[in-house]
Amino acid sequence: MTGMQLAESGLRDVLVEGCRADLTGFRHAHLRDVVFRDCNLTEATFQSAEMTDVRFENCRLGGAQFSKARMRTVRFRGCDLRGVAGLDSFQGAIVASGDAMSLLDAFAAELGITIED
Repeated sequence: MTGMQLAESGLRDVLVEGCRADLTGFRHAHLRDVVFRDCNLTEATFQSAEMTDVRFENCRLGGAQFSKARMRTVRFRGCDLRGVAGLDSFQGAIVASGDAMSLLDAFAAELGITIED
C-alpha cells in the first residue's frame, strides 16, 4: 500500500494488518470501525480525516500527519508516535501509557519548547 492515495474515500469495518502503508494518503477520508495492526504507516497523512472507532495497534507512525483530523474513540496502543504532526487534533484520542512517552518531543515542538540534557 506504499504511497496509495485514498483521499476522500470511506473505509468501514476494515482490518489492515501486517502491511507496509508508508506515505499513504487518507486525507479527508471517513474511517469508521477500522483497525490498523502491525503496519508501517510512516509519514502517512490523515489530514482532515474523520475517524470514529479507529484503532492503531503496534504501528509505526513516525512523521504521520493528523492536522485537522476529527477523532472519536481513536486508540493508539504499542505504536511509535515519534514525530507525528497535528497533535492538536488528538483531542479525544486514547493513547496507551507506554506510547505517550514517544509523543513528548512532538508535544514540545508544537508548544515551542526546547528539551535539552
